[in-house]
Amino acid sequence: MKTSPIPWVLLMLFVFGSTQNVVRQTQYGKIRGLIRTSRINPNVKFYHFLGVRYGRAPVESLRFQEALPPTPWTDIRDATSPGNRCVQLSDEFAGDQVLGDEDCLFLDIAEPITACKNHHRKMLPVMVWIHGGSFLFASSSETQPDPLMEEAVVVVNIQYRLNVFGFLTTGDNYAKGNMGLKDQSAALIWIKHNIHNFGGDPRKVTIFGGSAGGASVQFHMLSPRSAGLFHRAISESGITFGTWVFQTKPEQKLQQLAAALGFDRTNSETLVRKLQGVPADILLRTAFNQSITGPYILFDEVPFIPTIEHESSTAFVSERVFELIKEGKIAKVPYMLGQVSEEGSFPYGYIDSGTIDINEYARNPELFIPISMNIPKGDSCINETVVAIHQFFFDNGSFTDKSNWIKMMGQDVRGIQKSADLICANYPNFPIYFYEYVFVGTNSLNYEGGAGHYSEVLKLFYPVKEGWSTALTPADRLVQRRLVKIWTNFARDGYV
Repeated sequence: MKTSPIPWVLLMLFVFGSTQNVVRQTQYGKIRGLIRTSRINPNVKFYHFLGVRYGRAPVESLRFQEALPPTPWTDIRDATSPGNRCVQLSDEFAGDQVLGDEDCLFLDIAEPITACKNHHRKMLPVMVWIHGGSFLFASSSETQPDPLMEEAVVVVNIQYRLNVFGFLTTGDNYAKGNMGLKDQSAALIWIKHNIHNFGGDPRKVTIFGGSAGGASVQFHMLSPRSAGLFHRAISESGITFGTWVFQTKPEQKLQQLAAALGFDRTNSETLVRKLQGVPADILLRTAFNQSITGPYILFDEVPFIPTIEHESSTAFVSERVFELIKEGKIAKVPYMLGQVSEEGSFPYGYIDSGTIDINEYARNPELFIPISMNIPKGDSCINETVVAIHQFFFDNGSFTDKSNWIKMMGQDVRGIQKSADLICANYPNFPIYFYEYVFVGTNSLNYEGGAGHYSEVLKLFYPVKEGWSTALTPADRLVQRRLVKIWTNFARDGYV
């Protein structure tokens, strides 16, 4: 049921769609999409299917549980408007308005028309986009596939449960955790069984994502749950080597949430049943209350994000990622990963506004040590490492110097380079590619004179999120076409 309000800017997207209906068969029933004209190139047309259900509504007793397949239908379901976004706050750190709906397990499919005229293959490569947003925010509708539709690929944008709904865990079988990542796997299973009806080749699936989506991509490479569901992978400005990716104290956060709601933690079954009865808006606001989150520390863990599960046949990840890579438990598929030139600069506005207390780093300088260095907490070399960081990045000056702070954060805090190095060191013949995006365009998220976090995403997609510009200069357009060509070539051939 699609009941949540859709911002008018998103509704405008579909005014440009043709009234001519397009019907496709899925294993659960028929859906009706529409024909769209690209807003990047008016000569390009494509089929678009929106709000396609891949999972049953995870509500009531299904909250915190694995997604179930959709219930089959006999009529023709509408797929011409977006599905609900998953439940989230209206602003990343200060907002109180709750957006979206728990019934949000939808995906969008774009099938090229114009690009197929010169394409002689029966089945096209498939590119599955996993959105970012710190595992807390965003939706599939914020990035539209218009630029990619200039090439002969099928593009799928997927949604997954976020925050407490996607990542709460009791550490046992009553709420196993990582449901947001398991939602993504459920979407990949749906794609495997249905994408041929949209011209896509289920044997040539590329998963790609930015920020938390990029980290999700690497999670799938490390998880047995996703084995065989994809054949290439691209991580953009996001990797599993980061404190912002893992919650290391999930039991503590669960206890704090239970206490804030007046529930007893003693019995997991009883607690989960009570949590399943809490209205979604109350549960979300409580989960993101500062009494549980603590002061916001950039790149540090927030309460409800991926966790290491207890070992079981259904676990998504049950070992530390360093060990998984060293043990060879990583999908041996062509892999591209990279970053922008000013990766650490995107929180500049949060520093100026005071949302991020930069003094917290002066009080606790060990926060500067990136998880990619693999130094356990309490290790004897922590002080020595902090001194080296202080000298190298801050010239022994103040830890609160914003310019130096941003340079430090952009170097290794996301662990992207370290991840590539570790894979290459353990597997010299691994088909891996590394990129750095440096172009400063008119619609890039530019900070401090360089390309900021997520800038390349605004070239690969047509951005519709409020505050994201769609203006393109000739230089922007040239870079966009080159970037799209590189990404789609990789999806088709496995190399660039």
